Amino acid sequence: MNGEVIFVHSTNVAAGQYFPDSEKMMLEFNNGSAYLYNNISKREAWDFLQAQSKGVWVWDSLRVRGKGNAKKYKKSFVRIR
Repeated sequence: MNGEVIFVHSTNVAAGQYFPDSEKMMLEFNNGSAYLYNNISKREAWDFLQAQSKGVWVWDSLRVRGKGNAKKYKKSFVRIR
């Protein structure tokens, strides 16, 4: 993932794109929304690619799990669409 869009098989995530120079990752979800996440290391981008479940990776790496944490995130982001 070096700036190229990678389409994935997932019930939640449609595609990912990693920008190593700025350590940002764009994720497009199956509902059409897309977000640009900050402070994503090359290792984290690689882990995303290797993850058996892309949705679980999103929850484990980008969001905070647990009741009452639906809007808490580990990484800052901007919504693209």
